[in-house]
Amino acid sequence: MTRLYYSLCCIVFIIGLGMSILSVEFPSSTDSGEMPLAFGAGLYIAFIGILGFAASLVAQCLSALIRKINR
Repeated sequence: MTRLYYSLCCIVFIIGLGMSILSVEFPSSTDSGEMPLAFGAGLYIAFIGILGFAASLVAQCLSALIRKINR
């Protein structure tokens, strides 16, 4: 189950990075000097993937610590 969760976090991260890279390489409007909205959205999605991964690591550490204390 954890392998599936980490895989999904990785997929979300890659999709977010892909959106950011594609928005810079293929902008939908002329260069106005502002960051494209799709770039920010892609980074936000990638950040969600990173947060999911970090939350899982924290949960695993806490679970191991609780099991060690209860022995």
